[in-house]
Amino acid sequence: MYKLSDYTVVVRGKDYIIHNTLYGNMVRVTGTEEKEYIDSIDELLVAEEALDNNEFLQLLIDMKFIVDENTNEQNIVNLRYLEYEKRTLNVIIIPTRQCNFDCPYCYEKHVNLFMEKDTYHNVIEMLVKIINTYAYSSVNIGWFGGEPTLEIDNICSFMNTLRARLNNRIAVYGQMTSNGYLLNYTNLKRLVDAGISSYQITIDGLKITHDKTRVLKGNQPSWVHIINNLCNAKKSKLKFKIVIRTNFTKEMIKYANEWFDYLKNEFLSDKRFKLYFEAVKDLGGADKTYKFGEGEGKQVADLLKLATDKELFPSTYQSWLDGFGMVCYAGKTNSLVVDYDGTLRKCTVILEDPINNVGKVGQNGKFIINEQSFSWWTTYEKQSECLSCKIYPLCYGKKCPACYPEKNYCNNLIDTYYGILGAMSNLYKTSEEQI
Repeated sequence: MYKLSDYTVVVRGKDYIIHNTLYGNMVRVTGTEEKEYIDSIDELLVAEEALDNNEFLQLLIDMKFIVDENTNEQNIVNLRYLEYEKRTLNVIIIPTRQCNFDCPYCYEKHVNLFMEKDTYHNVIEMLVKIINTYAYSSVNIGWFGGEPTLEIDNICSFMNTLRARLNNRIAVYGQMTSNGYLLNYTNLKRLVDAGISSYQITIDGLKITHDKTRVLKGNQPSWVHIINNLCNAKKSKLKFKIVIRTNFTKEMIKYANEWFDYLKNEFLSDKRFKLYFEAVKDLGGADKTYKFGEGEGKQVADLLKLATDKELFPSTYQSWLDGFGMVCYAGKTNSLVVDYDGTLRKCTVILEDPINNVGKVGQNGKFIINEQSFSWWTTYEKQSECLSCKIYPLCYGKKCPACYPEKNYCNNLIDTYYGILGAMSNLYKTSEEQI
């Protein structure tokens, strides 16, 4: 006997999109007869003989949209998550709390606090100990801030020293979240040579909107300078990936059409550049003018449709459909944030909250983890509805506990998920993905 997989999702439109969030398979159904089979799938599975010699239904079984009725898929999700967290150690490092920007929607307090050279050394030694102890196959270092490019000399030294200490035994990947203002060709080359090949740079649309929300200290504009840096990067032969992120405010929405056209013409023909966007959330800070507030999930879904209508698709969102792609980084046991003073944290948003202090880096790599604080982020009890949710294999019920009181958090995830599926349905061009 068979059953529809607990994690099979069917999106019905002119064509049907079938996606399984556990096994990752996705197809587009165009045939009238096949759609009728989908609409009556429960009755067909009860009448087991209907499966005999039916190529379409057999294909659904082979792709695990339909599974044996005795399959415990929650156990499979749990097993896969345990394996998932063993692979890569993810470390976000905040080399400075200072920033050269003064964005009105920013939730951070920027102060002149920088990581000392001894702390850089101690963090390297800690990472070597952790990697050796837990046998990670790779480590991903994400540079955050403040603005990390203010510490470019120390960052390059750190990356080169870490790779040398690991003797190239495991892969070391470098990422950076930057405002892009100091990322001229010379600095970009230095960072790429040091192993930092992936970047997220925020540009809030065209000059008319960007220069209202992404401003230098003193309220000076930044759009022309950042675009010039990106154009120089595009002209180069450097091997990098730059995700151009846009934080959509209610005003920005009005210019989305023109902004996507600009990106398509100027950057996205180069495969090194990718598109990503978010609706501005209220993550703190006094100025609420630019916060989008509730319903950002639906807003992102609408923007996804607009982007794919222009034959653009933010690949970052596609990765959300990978196993555990929607899990908040703060809820992962293989993820740490290292603050400028060596304090170990889990989240980059609520930096000063006492619950976000989970440990400390000591001399020569010794470190202390507060298990009570750490477990608050990683092992809290899930709500019962999480276990029966269709996207459980994507988010694993690991809503960031700091965001847990937010009543619309799950709804926003689900809205975004269906928005991704709807947008991806516009991308299917060949019969290979169609049945």
